[in-house]
Amino acid sequence: DFYQALMAGKLSRYDAFDETRADFSRWKGVYETWLRRKKAYTEQLKRREFTDALRIQPSY
Repeated sequence: DFYQALMAGKLSRYDAFDETRADFSRWKGVYETWLRRKKAYTEQLKRREFTDALRIQPSY
């Protein structure tokens, strides 16, 4: 997993390259944001009542 390798320092040989370091930093930020939002979404789904999840909301 790329994220685990990045966090474990296994990609440190690329730190000498400013562009690569910046790319990895941006990717890490986007990935961590996605993980937080996915977790929040999953928790929200668990709290919803099953019947509410099936209810169709009007789109007007």
